Formats: sequence, structure tokens, C-alpha cells
Amino acid sequence: MIFIVESMKIFTKILVVIAAVLLAGCGNDTAKSAVPVVVAGLPPVAWIAQEIGGRHISAVSLLPEGRSPHDYAPGPTVLRRASGAKLFLNSRMPFEESASKAIAIPQADVTEGITRITLDSTGHAGECGHAHHHHDGTSCSSDGSDPHVWLSCENAVVIAKNIEKALGKVLPEHKAEFAENLKKFTSKFEALRQENIAKLAPYKGREFFIYHPSFGYFARETGLKQRAVELGGREVSAARLADVIKDARAAQVKVIFTQKEFNPQNSEVLAKEIGGKCVQVDPLAFDIEKTMREITSAMISGFGGDK
Repeated sequence: MIFIVESMKIFTKILVVIAAVLLAGCGNDTAKSAVPVVVAGLPPVAWIAQEIGGRHISAVSLLPEGRSPHDYAPGPTVLRRASGAKLFLNSRMPFEESASKAIAIPQADVTEGITRITLDSTGHAGECGHAHHHHDGTSCSSDGSDPHVWLSCENAVVIAKNIEKALGKVLPEHKAEFAENLKKFTSKFEALRQENIAKLAPYKGREFFIYHPSFGYFARETGLKQRAVELGGREVSAARLADVIKDARAAQVKVIFTQKEFNPQNSEVLAKEIGGKCVQVDPLAFDIEKTMREITSAMISGFGGDK
């Protein structure tokens, strides 16, 4: 079964409120907050940070609601306010790398230790040497690798370990609690990893199409194969769309995953041509535990396992 996925959905209202108050509405008061503020570039990383920091921090994301990280650049006001935070957590998206140079606070690369993957011209993961580019011709990550590292339970644990280490340095008085939170997080995500693998075991080796190649790490972890509709960051041409429709029909695809921040026209055409339907999945949602479960369910549905 082959299906199409487009990234991003609106984050939780709680994140929006917190981010608005701490980053947009309080000027430099982040430094004066009773609970130290920790700034992450991306919502999923902020969620992991909150899981590890617990009651001792307030984690927020630089990336605004509904924005793609691939074409976002925080303005000077946002960067100035973020500079009042206790720590900046960077996952090496280009906008984060730029922001890190302007934020004069302790920083940490939360992806340290993760084996990154590259993508070939079809969106397959592997050590192929082809950079992963977006529509403006720039790479989605600072080194050309797939930047969507949080979409893997194993990687999420690595990110959590890096965050626990960084938090211990800036808030050493709470190191013991951070370590305990990490232990709980690791146990929970190892169980989730095993659960996802077991649920998708009947489809191991199956290939799926994805509009923007953001599920490479999830695919690697669960034994699936990713292919991208979007090639080299270019808009999908009529010829390319025709090829995808042909392949989708051959594979009897009935589910097309979409995201409203992207132009839905191609997905609607695909769904109509294959007699299928469009379903939204958000790889940038705040709560990645929930996201992982949603992706697994969506994969099973896409492969026809819900029948």
C-alpha cells in the first residue's frame, strides 16, 4: 500500500498560550519568571523538555503555530525575548542554527548521538549522498540530512538524554529529579517503540508515499519504506503527479494524508483519481507520544489493516 503524507497541523492550545505569554507578551521578563523558561526550536522538542524538566521549567517553542520550519526565520524581537530564557535546545534546523548565533544563553544540540539518514531522489532513506532540499532550493537541515529526527521512539530517548544532561548543567539543584523523569520517559518510549513495531509487523517492508519526506526515521524504526512525492524540493509537476497516480492505483491506495498548511490541490486530485480519501497527520505536533500513536494507526489504516 502506498499513501501520501503532507506535514504539519496546529499545535495544542496550551502551547500557543504559553508561547504567546512567555515569548511574545512579556518582553525580557522570561529571565524573571518564577519558573525558568527553556526555549526549543521545535514544538516536539519543547514537549520532551517539559517531560524531563517537569515542574522546574516552562518549555516553549520558537516555531510559531502553523508555520513550516523550513521557511521560518524568527525576528529580532522574538530572539531578544528568547535570550531571557535559561537554555536553548537546538535540533539543527537551519532557522535554529541561525537563531543560536543570536541567542546569548547556554545551548545544547539535542540530536547529538543520533545516526542521521540521507534521502535519495525518490525520498528513500539511506546513505546515498543526496541532500534533502525544500522548495526554495535550500536544505531542510544544516548538513543536508533528514532533520525530522524526533519521529522515532529511539531518537526521542536520545533527545531526552541530551536534554536531561543540559538541564542538569543549568539547574544542578534538580538533577536528581531530571534523572528520574528521564528514567520514566525512557521506559515509556521503549514500550511505545515495541508496540509500534508489533502493530506494523504485518506490513514490514511495505512502501508508502509521502508528500514531504518527514517519516524516514519512523520508517527505519518500524521496518517500512518511505518514498516522497516531492522531489528535490520542487513543486509537483503534472507529469510527476500522473506517475504517482499510476503507482497509487497499482498499489490500490485508498488513503491520502494531507496538511492544511500546504496547498491541498494535489492531494485532492490524487484522492479523486484513486477513489480514496484525505486524512491529516501532523509530524510537528507538540505531543509526540500522541503523534507516534496517530502515525501508527494511520499507517495501519493506509495499508488496509482496519478492515
